[in-house]
Amino acid sequence: MIEIKLLNKIKVEVKKKLADKLVKADILTIASFLIIFGTTFSLNKYVAMYILSAFLLITSYFVSK
Repeated sequence: MIEIKLLNKIKVEVKKKLADKLVKADILTIASFLIIFGTTFSLNKYVAMYILSAFLLITSYFVSK
């Protein structure tokens, strides 16, 4: 009985950590796409924003893994 409760507690903690990682990854992905769409028409002026959004996309990929 104690083992089942312990396993259930571990499952809940793992699900919380996984959900936190996925939420962070989703926020980073959305932010990077907003930066891309916001700077599409002024590419020459905001090249650094494209680099930042690419960095955020890569970071969100590694956070989700």
